[in-house]
Amino acid sequence: MALSVRYERDGLVLPRAIGGDAAVDLVNTFAGWDRPSAASAREYLQSYDHLVLWSASAGLVTDAGVDALRRAGRRDPAAADKTLDRAKQLRSAVHDLLSPEGRAAATALGTVQELAGEAIAAASLRWGPPVTLEFAEGVRRPLDAVAWRCLLFLGTADASRVRACPGQDCGWLFIDRAGRRRWCRMEWCGNRSKARAHARRRQVRG
Repeated sequence: MALSVRYERDGLVLPRAIGGDAAVDLVNTFAGWDRPSAASAREYLQSYDHLVLWSASAGLVTDAGVDALRRAGRRDPAAADKTLDRAKQLRSAVHDLLSPEGRAAATALGTVQELAGEAIAAASLRWGPPVTLEFAEGVRRPLDAVAWRCLLFLGTADASRVRACPGQDCGWLFIDRAGRRRWCRMEWCGNRSKARAHARRRQVRG
């Protein structure tokens, strides 16, 4: 049985991690970058709770801290909504920087720099050894963690190996280290593309 493009956690629908890094998978919390205004486009970060659970699945916050973060979001819904909006701004900026069709604009870099800077300013260093970065507790923690991860990823060689899936209503990004990968997953977009092409050929012959 083929793996579904999405799964449920605590009753919330989240996207599968296929990008190769949490920074790339943040971009993939939206599907339909090729046609973002289309009715078929899908938004996975529909609430602050979605952001928290996605962050835990991506290893950016601990599973043990999920309930506390969700309670914090319910206590301060305005802060939770602002954090979610800022996470989406970060997502768009990273998409613009990584997508082959994106715009590596100063505004996109500025968004990443601003959010990562806020994260590090509020964080503390802990000596293990080695040194670890401990992000501030509170509603912003998922945003701080993913902003810092995005900044780190953009400084790696893998940032130049990111490709965009050409599947209709997809546009998900992934790291193509071997230089041979075309689809986010063959069973999701590749097979659908082949089926559409086959149907078009039959119509032409008919």
